[in-house]
Parts: sequence; structure tokens; C-alpha cells
Amino acid sequence: MPAYLIVVAHVHDRDAFLRGYAPAAAELVERLGGQYVVRAPGAVVLEGAGRDGGSVVVSQWPDMAALRAFWDGPDYARIRPLREGIADCQVLAVESAAAPVGDGEAERAAAIADIVAAGERWKAAYAGGDMAAMRDLYEPDCLVSPNAGPLLHGADAVIEHFARHARSGNRVQVESALESIEVEGARAYVMLRFAMTITSPQGDPRRVGGRTLLVYRRGQDGGWRVWRDMDNSLSPDEAAG
Repeated sequence: MPAYLIVVAHVHDRDAFLRGYAPAAAELVERLGGQYVVRAPGAVVLEGAGRDGGSVVVSQWPDMAALRAFWDGPDYARIRPLREGIADCQVLAVESAAAPVGDGEAERAAAIADIVAAGERWKAAYAGGDMAAMRDLYEPDCLVSPNAGPLLHGADAVIEHFARHARSGNRVQVESALESIEVEGARAYVMLRFAMTITSPQGDPRRVGGRTLLVYRRGQDGGWRVWRDMDNSLSPDEAAG
């Protein structure tokens, strides 16, 4: 009977988590026979104890024995310390005779995981001032409408807009919470809240927040990139909440 490992994680240092634990765990899951069904941030608590914003990861295993061989095994014991101090996790294991994920659902789940991962790469690239990595996350003919700013035509204009902070020596950290994601063929529609902290070279931080509607397009290489983006403003507290 299939078994499912369900993890709800509140990540305190997402960059460190994505550099260390996440790729190591993903490699091990695949090697030991697991398959990701859900990987998405921004969970909302509708009832019961807990807090919003957790990342939910569900992996499917052939049976409970295979799941426990992963969880209790020496390989996972070696990578578990990579998340200590940077993530609080609740972990559940359950067996279910439910029908396996159909092809359409599996493709949708994979697309959502890829889009969420693209968003995390965007935040990491912005924080690191890596404009080349950011540019690869936009379609060449994209349109981006920053809040209270002119419409930006094309990836070059978009990157020129974001590069102004790197040129000024500002450091930028972005927090985000996914509110909605829908995949329809080669298009995906994403709504999220974001809070941005911009710290000047003198160490003076400034916080801004907003909500953005993103349209992703899947390219011929299978990669998902931003095709349309429209922002509006929120207070930083609203955006972070």
C-alpha cells in the first residue's frame, strides 16, 4: 500500500535551506524510490493550531517500509542537521489506498513545484545581485508593471529596473506568501504577497510591501518564466501577514 510523508516546515533562513538541505533531501528521495506529489510554500491554516506561511512537502513511497527506510536510514541522518536551526518541521507518515495521481494531476503538481522553485531562485538572485540569473527567469517579450511605475517592455528593461539597487549598493531581501496558483496548459497564474527590505550601504533599512499577479509561460525548454507581472502596494505589515 502506498505511503505518504507529509512535512509542514516554517523556514527561517530560506537561502541556507535551499542551498543545503533542500537539494540534498530531493536527491535522496529520488534515489530511494520516493516521488514528490506536492511542494509549495504559503500554507494557510483554516482550523486548529499552527501558523500561516508554512511550506508543505508531500512525497509518495511504494509502502511504509520504503518510507521508513528513507526517514530512519543513515543517509538521511547525515543530511538532517542541514535544516537544524533554520526550519521548524512537523512530519507525518500515513498509508493510503487512494488511487495514484493521474497523469494530468501529476503534470500539474510538477508544474507548480517548478514555478515555486523559479520564484525562490528569483528571490535568491535579487538578494545576491545576480542580474543574469534574474534575466533568465523572464520571457524576452515580458511586460512588467511595477507599482506607481512605467510599464516595462521586455526582459532587458525589467532587469535594468531591478539593477538600480545593485548599482546603488543596496541589499534587498524579499519575503513572499503564495495566495493562489493555477496552471492551464503552458500558462500559470500566480498571486502572492511580498514584503521587501531594502538596506542602504549605510545600514538604513526601508520596508515596502505589495501584492503581485504573475503570469508564467512555459518555454520550449520546459522552463517556466514570467511573461506578465502587475504589482500593487500594501503596507509591509499587510504584505508580511
